[in-house]
Amino acid sequence: MWMERVGLSPSLLNRKPETLSGGQQQRVHIARALSIHPAFLVLDEPTSNLDVLSQATVLELLQRKIGDSDRGTLFIGHDIAVVSQLADRFIVMKDGEIIDTFHKNDMGMNDRHSYTKLLMEASAWEG
Repeated sequence: MWMERVGLSPSLLNRKPETLSGGQQQRVHIARALSIHPAFLVLDEPTSNLDVLSQATVLELLQRKIGDSDRGTLFIGHDIAVVSQLADRFIVMKDGEIIDTFHKNDMGMNDRHSYTKLLMEASAWEG
């Protein structure tokens, strides 16, 4: 069952969403999305508004589930340190335009756009 695969008890299915923690709610959403076996998964800020422990749990789950499949994934986020835990390639947008693209292995700040550098400095990223 998908609830167990995301580290939750199936008994939580009988509870109202507002009685679940933020991390539990996110994992329920992930379980629902993965249960239909999508070829492509869009994750829009999946760890926003989560405490650090819940964020780590969700990221570890996503690393396992994404890494264990051939599914394409688009991870949207503002914190480069968080995104770098899951992404191989990065596209940085500002005002609706792509301003920077790079591979995870090329995350050094020297050749980055000034806005990308600001995002890197503002995050906990320590590349």
